[in-house]
Amino acid sequence: AESRGVASSSEVTEGEDASPLPADPTRECDIHHKKLLPLLRKMWVACDMLELGTEARFTSLVLLHRYYAAETTKNIETLRWKSIGAACLVLGCKMEETSRRLRDIINAAHMLDFSLDPISNNVIRMHAEPPELKDAYWKSKEDLVSTEQTVLRVLKFDVHVSHPHRLVSLLIEESFKSNEQEVALAAVQTAWRYLNEAAFSPTALRHATPEL
Repeated sequence: AESRGVASSSEVTEGEDASPLPADPTRECDIHHKKLLPLLRKMWVACDMLELGTEARFTSLVLLHRYYAAETTKNIETLRWKSIGAACLVLGCKMEETSRRLRDIINAAHMLDFSLDPISNNVIRMHAEPPELKDAYWKSKEDLVSTEQTVLRVLKFDVHVSHPHRLVSLLIEESFKSNEQEVALAAVQTAWRYLNEAAFSPTALRHATPEL
């Protein structure tokens, strides 16, 4: 999928290299975490494909957590998770003023096969090519636009996300002297790992920004 647009200047981008995926998707965790983790991991890779900054990435994943927690459908697995994941990416980009084409997001969701299905052997596989501009693509686009509205209704339009990354940057800036830049950088990278890990867990919903 081709990525488009430049990250907003208001986004936090420091420390993004220190953002590995969780190593073990089968680790002990609650049902919410187990169900969502495969899709969260694929969305994380999609964010890399779309070249999203830290804030748009974090917002997109938190919105998926919120949707899952708020959805009242009994058979949650039957929902159209490809469109739901893509819709959360669209909303994350909009909330953080990061412009990306719907086609690029649809391409990423298709190539990474957004779903709740477990990831075989901990390897995320991609389709070789994005969907062609035929009936199936236009149907996917209609579904995405419709699903975005559904996600907004389920969330009761609560799509604002507070970002702990900004607070970490401010705290570290205040905590280290100008001649301690190397130590400060190491602290930022370590903090970023913990914060990015939190985005894969319901921790992102249970704790306020200062606690994270």
